[in-house]
Amino acid sequence: MTANSKTTKSTSKTGAARRLTGIAMLSAVAFALQFLEFPIPIMPAFIKLDFSDLPELLAAFAYGPLAGVAVAGIKNLIHLPLSSSMYVGELSNFLLGAVLSVAAGAIYKKHKTKRGALAAAVLSAVIMGLVSVPVNYWIIYPLYYNVLGFPQAAVLDMYQAILPATKSILQALFIFNLPFTVAKGLLCAALALVLWPGEAMGAMRDGLKLCGNVIIPSLFPFFVLSSLVVELGMSRYLGRLLEGVMAPLFRVGGACSSALALGFVGGYPVGARTAIALYENGQCSKTEAERLLAFCNNSGPAFILGVVGTGIFASSRAGLLLYLAHIAASLCVGLLFRFYRPGEGPRPGRHAAPQF
Repeated sequence: MTANSKTTKSTSKTGAARRLTGIAMLSAVAFALQFLEFPIPIMPAFIKLDFSDLPELLAAFAYGPLAGVAVAGIKNLIHLPLSSSMYVGELSNFLLGAVLSVAAGAIYKKHKTKRGALAAAVLSAVIMGLVSVPVNYWIIYPLYYNVLGFPQAAVLDMYQAILPATKSILQALFIFNLPFTVAKGLLCAALALVLWPGEAMGAMRDGLKLCGNVIIPSLFPFFVLSSLVVELGMSRYLGRLLEGVMAPLFRVGGACSSALALGFVGGYPVGARTAIALYENGQCSKTEAERLLAFCNNSGPAFILGVVGTGIFASSRAGLLLYLAHIAASLCVGLLFRFYRPGEGPRPGRHAAPQF
């Protein structure tokens, strides 16, 4: 195997990993957006507006039509255990989201220009609206009637309460659902095209690459180390050594030194996560955890020395001075918070995480 073929194969694997990472992250965002839904006064109560189709559009623009379909499928699969419609609503959301993604992704793939992206956004919204009529009439609404036991007459009554002249479900779908679905698609498309598509997609790819290649790999070992330190009792051993320092200076137990150390080395949110773990394991009181959170959640040396010092100021010395100033400022905050005492709670055994 030649060096060029090895390089090509390695690049292909890296690209596939980044693609999967991007799809996974966009699926998580789409799932979260499903909970941000709003009733529309001119629509029946069971129809609500959400923007969970936006990540599907971004995936279709960035990675192709099938990536958008994958995001639509994953977000609805995750949402199935929370379904209040016997999975009928999730099926509807997936079918229409898949239509939107395929149409937008296919058009943009052939015309990767600003005009092509605009055409893809508008046409995909119109196509989704047109497809919603037969999908609802022959698939979704019959499932509502037969699976959920929701009478067709009751559904029609909800439309007639808004427009008494509505005579049938098919007429209601054309009058209400079609324009609503088109408008929803256009809103999501407008959000996706706030910036010029090439720049927006490039920035999104760069952000996903940064998250997948730098942020997650750099934080993961410290999260593992944080859990090991607490669960294996290493924090208790460290606490016995540093009790004489932590208690008089910061009015926290010696075990809290592990959160402070990991916060300085791993950066945020490792220090905060360790503080919560100490509280959950009964190694510090709620008040001690609150004091600790004020000064253990810090920027790590990789960020200050590497990104800020070398990257921004082009000086490792400047980065070191900034890091030392950062440590000094955190310790000063800790000294001030030793006087914080909303209520000194006991240190019982394991308990739920506090609501800070």
